[in-house]
Amino acid sequence: MTVEIIAFIYSQAINVFETLLWVKGFWKLRDVSETWKGVKKIPRDAYHFFLAIAYVLPFIVTFNFLEVAKGSILVWLLNDLTWHFWSVHPSSWFKWIKDYFNPRSTITLWYARLLFARVRVTPKLMFWITTTRIILLIVLQFIETLAQV
Repeated sequence: MTVEIIAFIYSQAINVFETLLWVKGFWKLRDVSETWKGVKKIPRDAYHFFLAIAYVLPFIVTFNFLEVAKGSILVWLLNDLTWHFWSVHPSSWFKWIKDYFNPRSTITLWYARLLFARVRVTPKLMFWITTTRIILLIVLQFIETLAQV
């Protein structure tokens, strides 16, 4: 199996897990304001730190830096781009994605919890992080292509 296929399957498994963990069922959310609704206190845990480690796990056995980087960045990207299709009601998909990745919006979507730090995640941040990951994947693909020549 290729890195891309493994990344797709693995990211969808993570999406299903996170949907059941955080949303408590499929296709329940309708508006981005619901992502943080009802939370009174931001947990001080390392959920996103361990999630980042999980992104790398299926690729670490290759011992190939390019495959590990490409695979883990692709899992991270696909996780952020496609979890909506598991958690958000289908009639709200277009509006949700438009709002979730709005480069001008600074509303709080959720907090990335990294044990020692909590990072406020906004649509603007999601837009720029997603753009950066796509550029990184293009650069890694270019480097891999050059290495094969």
